[in-house]
Amino acid sequence: AAGCRAVIGIDALNERYEIQLRASRLPAFLATIERFPRVAVAMTVRSTYTRCFPLKGLPTTTHKGFAEHSAEAAKAYLDHRGIARPSAPNLLREFENPLFLRTCCDFLDARGLKQLPKGLTGITQLFDFYLEAVAKKVEQALKLDRYQKIPRKALAAFLAACTADDAQGVISKNLALELFERYLPSAGRADRSLLAEFLSEGVLTLDVVHGDVDAFETVRFTFERLDDHLRAKHLLSTYVDNMDVAGSFKHGPLASYVGPNACWSYAGVVEALAIQLPESFDLELFDVLPEDALDDHSLVAAFEASIAWRRPQAFTEGTLRWVEEVAKAHGKSAFGALLLVCTEPESRFNASYLHEYLMALDLPQRDAGWSAFLAEDDLGDGSPVESLIDWAW
Repeated sequence: AAGCRAVIGIDALNERYEIQLRASRLPAFLATIERFPRVAVAMTVRSTYTRCFPLKGLPTTTHKGFAEHSAEAAKAYLDHRGIARPSAPNLLREFENPLFLRTCCDFLDARGLKQLPKGLTGITQLFDFYLEAVAKKVEQALKLDRYQKIPRKALAAFLAACTADDAQGVISKNLALELFERYLPSAGRADRSLLAEFLSEGVLTLDVVHGDVDAFETVRFTFERLDDHLRAKHLLSTYVDNMDVAGSFKHGPLASYVGPNACWSYAGVVEALAIQLPESFDLELFDVLPEDALDDHSLVAAFEASIAWRRPQAFTEGTLRWVEEVAKAHGKSAFGALLLVCTEPESRFNASYLHEYLMALDLPQRDAGWSAFLAEDDLGDGSPVESLIDWAW
């Protein structure tokens, strides 16, 4: 009637209904639309589901999200929302995911805040903040009693199911539905379904697994590092003997994650353990592992990554000793690790510590260590020097 095209947009074909139902109805729907030259259809579907839908012959394109400019896009989005950027050079890479970023910003808006709460500096705290944000949104959407904490309890039960020995971080969609129905019976209504709300908020994701005969769906946490951290938290709270923390890693489930052949497979969980061990027990990963663990590059990488993402208070003299040991064993400079934390006032290895350390050196010593490190640092994505300069600008 308006003399122009009308567009019907269908977001996330892979969500909400059974694969078979969507696949059988889609051809008839498209055939109907095809009779009307001024009506167009635009659909989105996750790449893992494309085999489940009759999309042949349709023009397609891949949406890459923030693509190669994720950090810049995240900063621009925070500025647009009027939210202060995190006061540290190391932007949590989950903030580069549009859905994660939007959820946190919406939660801040709802609480009348313009920046992340003070002291919210470690990745463990940030993930707790995110889960609280999701839980609040689900409570409001489903009109639940906030005192019962139904969404958080349901997510905890989902995590326990995903960390079972045979689960490998995912469970079937049918099992997930059964689990969430225990906490909030939906009577078959999508607007009362915990699973549907968690999928809508993006904290959980449906994946399709193609078998020999047909396909079936599984459910997992959307953000891999969130899953890793929740799993690490579950392992530490369940299997660590507070009287013998190191002994807890010599046998049982924890040993299976940090063994010489296993730590490559569970790199994300090992990195999370390297962050949470000092936060919870004042011990570093290498404090609870054999001496030859320093030779394992995956364990070293996990320890180095933990420096940037732990709470500032989770640094001890033992931390610095292991930073120096790792640097010495692998021909690196310890200054890279110190630059990652020097802007955090509450860190005992902050800018004041670095200044006093450097001032105490003779000029030739300082040039041989500090100046050579700055000159030889490989500037680029992930470089502590590059991150610090960019943050300062």
